[in-house]
Amino acid sequence: MPHPFFDTVNYPWRREDAQAAYKALYTAIHVPGQIQLLCQQCPVELLPLTLNQSPDLIWKEALEKLAAAASLKWLCELVLKRQDLASCHPALRALIEAQDLVDALEEQLPSADLVFLDRKKLRTELRRIAPGNAPVRVLLIRGSRACGKSWTQRLIERLASSSGEESIYLYEGQISTVDDVLDWLFTVLGAPGAAPQRGLETEDAWFRKACLKLMASAQGTKKRWWVVVDDLGVGPDGPRLDPIIKRFFDQFGLLLADPSFAKWFRLVLIDYPEGPVPTKWKSGFWVEDRPDETEVQDEAVSQFLLSWAQGRKKQLAAEDAKKLAQDVLAKAALPPPPDDARSRLQRIHDALLAVLETL
Repeated sequence: MPHPFFDTVNYPWRREDAQAAYKALYTAIHVPGQIQLLCQQCPVELLPLTLNQSPDLIWKEALEKLAAAASLKWLCELVLKRQDLASCHPALRALIEAQDLVDALEEQLPSADLVFLDRKKLRTELRRIAPGNAPVRVLLIRGSRACGKSWTQRLIERLASSSGEESIYLYEGQISTVDDVLDWLFTVLGAPGAAPQRGLETEDAWFRKACLKLMASAQGTKKRWWVVVDDLGVGPDGPRLDPIIKRFFDQFGLLLADPSFAKWFRLVLIDYPEGPVPTKWKSGFWVEDRPDETEVQDEAVSQFLLSWAQGRKKQLAAEDAKKLAQDVLAKAALPPPPDDARSRLQRIHDALLAVLETL
């Protein structure tokens, strides 16, 4: 998992160890000039601190700016070298050694109504893309119809939430045009009506202008945003979304090669069309996952049941878990009624939830 302090652009105030480090710092270092001097030694130049306020507020501002500059680790290391600040050392060592309270990428039951089976490669790729300094910033989800591509969004939503970040999900029916996309993004980022109107410039130039304004809006939130776009593929009647929307996110993805833009965004494109990626995309900053619904067999289901039981301190033998898994798969394999449009994965999911209620 990404480090909960060093791989995010916002200081995780909700955590007890974050509050303890904050209190230790403003208690030990309360002279405004000393706080400023520490921050001036940061290898990344920070905006000036507001010094005409109480030490706790100065430190609050400093920690938020250090987090945004990915320099919290530097602060910890600098303070730990100073014996005169020994009172801060335990709290800052705890911060360095901190782990996420919940490893969202290991969860197979991220909510009461959602079972997330298998998808090992997806979890691996998300571990590569999640850290703040990761070279990989774009994830493509490809695959056949009803293979579980859209379920990716639920895991990403959980991952973002567990890291104190935000996610935006765009899909067919919610958006129809690139103007819809821009209006939605700017509104969610707290800047409704800020989307630039297209003038005489080229389409790519308009897209770049919009992306720059989106970056400015994201900076104002002091959070990193996971932008998830679904339904980019082709259905029986042609493209499910206006192809211009894909071209916009191709440009968005291109800009993620720049660290200053990638600091604020990650991009996940679901049902991305087959074929080569845009020629200007640099290698090494995007990865691909292809879910396969046939991979969900009794081993994956039985392992889930054992993990679920262990997490809830329930007794479940491996043989019993395997039998339950076989029963779930057998029930999902039965011919569905004519009015049942659920995919195999959805039938497995629903049968498994029914089993959990009996354990």
